[in-house]
Amino acid sequence: MALEKALAGIIQAAEEENAPVPGDYRGEDGLLYCGRCHTPKQWRGRLPGLGETTVACCCRCHAEACAAAREKQRLESRIQQLRDDAFDSLYMQNWTFAADDGGNLPLKTAMERYVELLADPDRSLWRGLILSGTVGCGKTWAAAEAVNALIDRGIPCKMTNFARLSGDYQENRCAAEQLNRYHLLVIDDLGAERTTSYMNEIVYQVIDTRFRSGLPLIVTTNLTLEEIKKPQNPENQRIYSRLLEMCHPIAVPGRDRRRQKAADRYDAMRAYLGL
Repeated sequence: MALEKALAGIIQAAEEENAPVPGDYRGEDGLLYCGRCHTPKQWRGRLPGLGETTVACCCRCHAEACAAAREKQRLESRIQQLRDDAFDSLYMQNWTFAADDGGNLPLKTAMERYVELLADPDRSLWRGLILSGTVGCGKTWAAAEAVNALIDRGIPCKMTNFARLSGDYQENRCAAEQLNRYHLLVIDDLGAERTTSYMNEIVYQVIDTRFRSGLPLIVTTNLTLEEIKKPQNPENQRIYSRLLEMCHPIAVPGRDRRRQKAADRYDAMRAYLGL
């Protein structure tokens, strides 16, 4: 009885899923056929407790459409997992080329081209970037745009900073090597971390490990290119020398766009409140 009830539910669901539509027709065998792919939408045979019966089934084009929908859902889920893993801050998932306000079109164009470069399987072309500029000039957004664009292609990336990595190092001495599972690594705000010998060693280990992997690295920093090329601290000389060896430096011009946006929001709120 339970089996018959279960089969009746399956048959009912199949009938609803594969209901006749305009263009379907009856074949010489008496079964319903799809008007598009001309394959059966019904199956005839014996079922337990039902004997000889005819039930609805998927035609070829419907089965292919269902498979494509499942694959699309799987890919979307995979990409979202990559995005969740890539960013320490959730809002960066929305920092995309499509959402770019066009405030620095040359930089946007350069990052779009860089994404195409990294998507090329020819490793000999890969090189990292140093995005150097003042606070709020858009360098972090530009790096996040590249990460999001690569993730859209199913390529694993990671965007983090040395403050967070220092905590990872305290728990796992292999943290630097584990970062090499990401095709692109972005280290945001180099130079903002504490200047201790311990932290400098972490910074060097991460950069040097990435260098030896041959994988690309993007670093954003408020330091000027002059400060990177001619550091005063001997420990930084070792770090920045390795960094310049593996990354192409870019000076990002521009005003503090974050301050301007904050001012615009302030003015908009005052106007809304009638103050």
